Amino acid sequence: MTFSLTSFFSGLCSVTLFIMCFGFILRHKKAYKYFRTDALLLIICLIFIRLLFPFEHKHMIYIPIQKVMNPLLDFFNQTYIVKLLILLWLMGSAIFLICFVKDYIHTEYIYKKIMKQSQIVGYRQSYPVYKSNLIYGPCVIGLHKTILLPEIDFSESDLNSILAHESYHIKKNHNLIKGILNIICCIYWWFIPIYFFKKYIFLYLEMKTDDSIIQNLDEKESFAYMQTLIQIQKQSSQKSFTSYISSNGFILNYRIHYMMKGLHKKKTNAFILVSTILICFLSTFINISGYYTNTELTENTFEITNANAYIFENKNNPPSLLFYLDNQYILGGYTNLKEIQDEQKLPTYKDLGKTRNIQSITNTQNTVIKNSKQTTYRWKYKLENGYVYRRLYNACKNTWVSDWMSA
Repeated sequence: MTFSLTSFFSGLCSVTLFIMCFGFILRHKKAYKYFRTDALLLIICLIFIRLLFPFEHKHMIYIPIQKVMNPLLDFFNQTYIVKLLILLWLMGSAIFLICFVKDYIHTEYIYKKIMKQSQIVGYRQSYPVYKSNLIYGPCVIGLHKTILLPEIDFSESDLNSILAHESYHIKKNHNLIKGILNIICCIYWWFIPIYFFKKYIFLYLEMKTDDSIIQNLDEKESFAYMQTLIQIQKQSSQKSFTSYISSNGFILNYRIHYMMKGLHKKKTNAFILVSTILICFLSTFINISGYYTNTELTENTFEITNANAYIFENKNNPPSLLFYLDNQYILGGYTNLKEIQDEQKLPTYKDLGKTRNIQSITNTQNTVIKNSKQTTYRWKYKLENGYVYRRLYNACKNTWVSDWMSA
């Protein structure tokens, strides 16, 4: 696998597209009836993979968009532009990472301060539970496997729901996932869709936690759990560190609606799930690229057309290529002649002596043939010391693929 500007741009395009799909599913009730948490998990995994590994592999399918990508790549391929953008990227990432570390240190300071004024009230699945008058809602702070509760007298059923919810957050390392996502946001600080993705991930983690809690509850117990969510929302006057609830009304509304519809008990339709898997998988093979035919790299080369090359048939020898270059005819070799003929559909000439006929073909049949279509690999030819040589060229990447060889 190799890194390239085209693979990087392609990764950003696919990530943006999937984040938009993710948001559409979450914001449209009809959509999330079909795409449930298992399908959403696939999209999340793809987004993470594309962000962390913006590389291309040998099985890539190149989709050339010449008018857009050529100017873009030409701009970014300028050395001083690249150096300036990398410098700005690194500086921005460094600033955001410093802020992230400062926030983490501040969070640890708050945690220690809370713990000094808290008292243990029990355990839940080996996780200690503390009460404190310094917090406004149930939470788990940082990476600590400790559940913190406010100085509020909860009913037994409410308390069980709260502790089960926060225990699941600890068990599944949700705060660690959020921390990793925050680091990715620090790295891609300039990529606006990543902030929407962050919001959607937080919602997804809450949905998965809700799923685990009410999976085995009956209808009455499920409604009691949802009522607890609403009550905690009203009682909390500021955000908690991890969310039994969230001060974001959209997130809580979505969670309640998701549970009321019973969608947590259902799985994505098998056809939709398989289709999602295929789309996610196939998207990793697509690379949006530019397309180059004549560059500094290919200077002094030419391509075969039906205006400058023919198939010369001779009774005594196998057919060979006949080039018309610099007002002279040059016989080429026999290598891959059938392959070239199948692709190029070159005219056939049987008598080298009838130069007048050849000249008339050259003058009238001067349209560019199949080789000029946007194929990824193109053969480039050059005339040197009376001999014709060819070399395979990747038009999407503007690089040579092979060495020069006899034509």
